[in-house]
Amino acid sequence: MQIFIFTCLIIIALCSVAFTQEPADPPSPILWPKTRPERTENAETSTLEDVNAFLDQLIALGAPLTRSVLGVSDGKREIPLVVCASPMVADGAEARASGRLVIYLQANIHGGEVEGKEVVLTLLREISAGRHPQWLARCVFVCTPVYNVDGNEAWGEGLENRGHQNGPSRIGQRPNGGGLDLNRDCQKAESPEMRAALTAIYRGWDPHVVLDLHTTNGTRHGYTLTYAPPLHPDTDPRILELARDTLLPAARKRMREEWGEETNDYGNVEDRKGARGWYTFSPLGRYVTNYVGLRNRIAILSEATSYLPLETRITSTHRFVTTVIDLATEHAGAIAAACRDADQDAVAGKMDTLSTAFTVVSRGEEPVPLEAPGAGRAAHESPGALISETLPIHDRFTSSASRTVPRGYWIPAAESRIVSLLRRHGIAVEPCRTESPLAIERFAITKADRAARSFQGHRTVRLAGTWQPEELATVAAQAGYVVSTRQPLARLVFGLLEPDLEDGAIAWEFAEGELAPGGSVPLLRLR
Repeated sequence: MQIFIFTCLIIIALCSVAFTQEPADPPSPILWPKTRPERTENAETSTLEDVNAFLDQLIALGAPLTRSVLGVSDGKREIPLVVCASPMVADGAEARASGRLVIYLQANIHGGEVEGKEVVLTLLREISAGRHPQWLARCVFVCTPVYNVDGNEAWGEGLENRGHQNGPSRIGQRPNGGGLDLNRDCQKAESPEMRAALTAIYRGWDPHVVLDLHTTNGTRHGYTLTYAPPLHPDTDPRILELARDTLLPAARKRMREEWGEETNDYGNVEDRKGARGWYTFSPLGRYVTNYVGLRNRIAILSEATSYLPLETRITSTHRFVTTVIDLATEHAGAIAAACRDADQDAVAGKMDTLSTAFTVVSRGEEPVPLEAPGAGRAAHESPGALISETLPIHDRFTSSASRTVPRGYWIPAAESRIVSLLRRHGIAVEPCRTESPLAIERFAITKADRAARSFQGHRTVRLAGTWQPEELATVAAQAGYVVSTRQPLARLVFGLLEPDLEDGAIAWEFAEGELAPGGSVPLLRLR
């Protein structure tokens, strides 16, 4: 009995100790890195060193990221390239094999336009912390937070570099280290940044969706952010429908309903032919989003409003990008199918004609919030009182002139710069192995205008002329190259090789010989 009582007392004592012991300390919360604006109350923006340190901290904390180098800039700086995926993939082929959508986020193409850079970092942190789980389930993210590393590091006073921008106090400059505007370089691809992007991004990862993040000034309005789809009218209709008519209207609606933010298609108020209207920018392929559309992919331009404070611009861009990615995941199947079908139709030669001239058109009228006259605000200050003016919204282009798409082009071997340009874009260029004469058309020049001033390092050329049918002898033909228009990038082929187009290889001075009235162009169309 005594033994039984003693045993019970021991058990009671042990239980008492167990129930009165201090609980174990909870695990320490993960200390996720902060961006430079978060650390400085939005007084400063991130340097390239800040960006790399932030990414390294995420990786050290186990984030589903890899960081590598996109390429080396004109100023010999390394451009950081980030891939975010779970499970991780090595390239675009693996991503597609996994059934996931590839989304490319590009920020800071203009060094002083800084909020996109900060938003990309913030989104990578959110994904790493377990937010947006549906994104990782359905998407692979490829990111260049600082695409224009030279421009970002060319620090100067904010109001000197961008006199219309409301902070931060010190920012970079618009061009790259070679003085080029990288958002004018897509088709001519002369900068090391664009050449690296062509290799690693457009040919390597081949993203389904591209978001290009900017800041804009211009007309003083009440929109926190404006946007644009691909504007070139030769963009595949399925791509246009998804970008312009599905994703962006839905994003606009959600921005208004969830946060009370007013957004609209990119534009400025202009007087044209005595009538005021809201007009978008150029449809030319030199611009990132238009270029991506010509590659049969979805592209969306984001333009935060420069005279709003940095904190507001970061918040608006974050909301917009998050909304677009949410919508892309919801439409992932349709986006992948549209990209695939556009490629297949190009290979099958289902394009009869493509555009040689464009006309901007309106989707209709709607109220536009504009700063009231006489507000007395400086260019970099937020607008004063707003008024509403109903204006036609010119947000798209139609073809005003078109031309039959040839079965291909013939290029003489001497035009090595043009051949190299095409191959950089991923366009198939093959030696001509014909065993018989080629039925061709030659462009006879009747007019050749060269720009009086240099633009992006070129005095651009505009030609006029007529196409004349001829026959190219077998031996002569075998001394050149053939570029078929039955390939996925057929729309881009046409835009680069038609000799009288504003953004083609001829216009950008890639031809080796002299171009003058009475002469002809070395690029021949195959009949």
